[in-house]
Amino acid sequence: MLDWYLNPPFSPIIKVYVFNYTNIKEFMSGTEKKIKITEVGPYVYEEPLQKINVQYNEDRITYFENRTHRFIPEMSGLLLENDTIIAPNIPLISAIPNVAKLSFFSKVGFNTLLSITKPKEFQNISIKDYFFGYRDEFMNLISKIKWDFTPEDVGILAPRRGATKKSVTINSGLKNTNTIGKILDFDRKTKLDLWKTDECNESLPLEYSKQEVIYGNIPSYYYIAPENTFTKPNDQIKNKYYCELKSVQQEHVNGVLDVSDCIDGSPPIYASHPHFMEGDEKLFSHFEGLAPNKSLHNSYAYLHPRFSIPVLGTSRMQLNLKLTHHKNYYNHYPNELILPLAWIETTSDMIPEEFKFKLYLSTVIVNDDSFLLRFLRVKKYMNASAFKMLENFLIRSQQYHQWFCNLTLNNDRMRELYENAYIFPLKERDENGCRVIMVRGSQIDTKKYTFDDVVRMLNFVILTLLEEEETQITGFSYIFDHKDISSDYISLFSLSDVKNYLSCVQNALPGRQKKGILINLPSFIAKLLDFVKGLLNKKLRDRGYFYSDDIQLENHIDKKILPSEYGGQVPTKEMMEEFRKIAENYQSRLQATDGIKIDMEYVKKCNDNEIESFRTLEID
Repeated sequence: MLDWYLNPPFSPIIKVYVFNYTNIKEFMSGTEKKIKITEVGPYVYEEPLQKINVQYNEDRITYFENRTHRFIPEMSGLLLENDTIIAPNIPLISAIPNVAKLSFFSKVGFNTLLSITKPKEFQNISIKDYFFGYRDEFMNLISKIKWDFTPEDVGILAPRRGATKKSVTINSGLKNTNTIGKILDFDRKTKLDLWKTDECNESLPLEYSKQEVIYGNIPSYYYIAPENTFTKPNDQIKNKYYCELKSVQQEHVNGVLDVSDCIDGSPPIYASHPHFMEGDEKLFSHFEGLAPNKSLHNSYAYLHPRFSIPVLGTSRMQLNLKLTHHKNYYNHYPNELILPLAWIETTSDMIPEEFKFKLYLSTVIVNDDSFLLRFLRVKKYMNASAFKMLENFLIRSQQYHQWFCNLTLNNDRMRELYENAYIFPLKERDENGCRVIMVRGSQIDTKKYTFDDVVRMLNFVILTLLEEEETQITGFSYIFDHKDISSDYISLFSLSDVKNYLSCVQNALPGRQKKGILINLPSFIAKLLDFVKGLLNKKLRDRGYFYSDDIQLENHIDKKILPSEYGGQVPTKEMMEEFRKIAENYQSRLQATDGIKIDMEYVKKCNDNEIESFRTLEID
């Protein structure tokens, strides 16, 4: 999950709706009493988010963010970036309230700039310039003076674009998966010094609403933005802390929140719900064209029940600009009128099917950190490889259900085969810390048991031992003793069965196969061995050792840990009893895979040849 956080497998989609001011001349002349605005949109963009300059320090990860935007015309209908609208002059309106802070001579200079450049109160502007910024004569001149409020490129999306200047530090979840993604500091600070109180360091709230299943099969917690998100301080006590930013207390209106000090240059920007939803009537009184609608304008999020990260949701926020009178500008408008500029919808509803599938695996089927860790460990924490192995494991456990079902010694057939001492682990680990599994071919009744019995017993031992964290790390060594085997034993192993199981071992079982020692090999098994070697990858071929006797066994496994029948110190019976106790301890966890059901017909439709991935799963 951390890799998905740092390198998202999909990019958010943002939809921008702008307000076009259609009757400015008529309003200024007094022939029309209200300002008419028309919503235009959505202009749809993909917004890839990249974490850059990533630094790791134990369970802390620090990074900067870099955003880019790609216009998606096919999702924007007939709208194009070269469309033009009539919109407020953002640089001019942003600069005017800051003039009061200037010295007398600076004020004269500012007014001189206005008389020279003659910026328009409202301007015809292309969507691209309105979103990402532009330079006109007024901005070029004012930027050379370097006043504190000097704007850079001003645009609706400009603050979101490019690399951030301030770092974010999160918890990696290395020590506790419940803390994965938790923000620890921003710009190397654990508290923002913009605010006077700790309450303001909290995020804007979402309220829990209900539990819902999303994407057909993933449980989630549904949260919505509360109605009082942008309520004035008297009615919503928390919002007063933001308002105390200003040295001069101003009148506050329900429905908007002053966020100007959060933006470079402190333009008089106010945030609100789209169309001033839940706002005071005075926000609407001077406009025609606003139509708040909860179903269209509220924000919501579906949170993952394990990782507490949003897996589906939509954030909707409107940007507004407060207009201030100047002796030569905006005197036809009410002072401190809040002008709606645009509202932005950020959504994550275009998540790729592959990501939904992986999310489902980590939620419904394997809601268990230790189970997931064994796949991550065997693949050295490479997420993509680990999830591919997890997919394969779940597929194989259904495709070859007889190999994975009833993995318990409470099953009569399994218990009898185990008591024959055909397959069992040694009590002690080898010198590399590996668990050692002994397989003795002569101990199986070939008339009673089948290949499926052999594989099921081997899987039982392997998967039981994989419940041990140390074994997940160190892996397995195997001793295959072929002493006194008959041709009937070899007949248990058809070439197709061997091929299928070796594919399962190499691609699906989450264990590190470190060494395989085959001893007392008879000559008539040579052809089968050649076939087996051809099915193994190079790494496993290099880890296989083949001997016609057992003399070389001591070169690989310390004689002391072998069963007493092989010159060791512990009798086979004692080893088997030790493992029986281990198996009883993990029995319920081991049998959990019995409940997995896969729509194999659907899988076959998605995969013409080898089944390597699937999308639809059901749990009993």
